Amino acid sequence: MFMTMTQSAIDVLRQKFGDAVQENILLAPYTSARIGGPADALLTVKSADELAEAMQLIWEHEIPFYMLGGGSNVLVSDEGFRGVVVLNRAKEVRFEAGDQP
Repeated sequence: MFMTMTQSAIDVLRQKFGDAVQENILLAPYTSARIGGPADALLTVKSADELAEAMQLIWEHEIPFYMLGGGSNVLVSDEGFRGVVVLNRAKEVRFEAGDQP
């Protein structure tokens, strides 16, 4: 069970990602429908490595999260999201057949 987003959880993410972590951010600009309330935190990642590091911290600290890509076909409540929204801006991530375990 994931805990609610706390300031200490935000601080854990901010220690690793600095200004890429923003607090109390409206999600409407990040969806094609342009509706949605605030997320407790928004973390923008720009590479596969950053995404992996973010998810490791999120899982270790049991932070509630939602992964958001381009925002198409996504509706967000006006009440927002209690947790961190990971905005995936990693480009040109490729998976090769040999990369599988």
